[in-house]
Amino acid sequence: MYTAEFWKATGERAGRTFVQMVVTLTMVTFGAEVTGVINVLELDWANIGTTVVNIVGTSLIGAGLSVLMSLGAGRKDGNPSAGTLEAVAPSKADIGH
Repeated sequence: MYTAEFWKATGERAGRTFVQMVVTLTMVTFGAEVTGVINVLELDWANIGTTVVNIVGTSLIGAGLSVLMSLGAGRKDGNPSAGTLEAVAPSKADIGH
């Protein structure tokens, strides 16, 4: 949990969670609107802006929860994964080289 590899893996997880949430929330929010022809001049940009801020904010919360999950899992064995299927490779400093 105190290695650069741990934090690299944790950051990668949080980044993936953020992108997954942005894509999912965008599809759920705007999916029906993009299936037809859209006149950009008729869009309610104020509401779209608010919606985008909400999507990004919610996604940041998800990324933060991902970091907390990695920290919780890392307390057990230094691995950011809660399961045993994935492990962070030990650094050269950890193996004495």
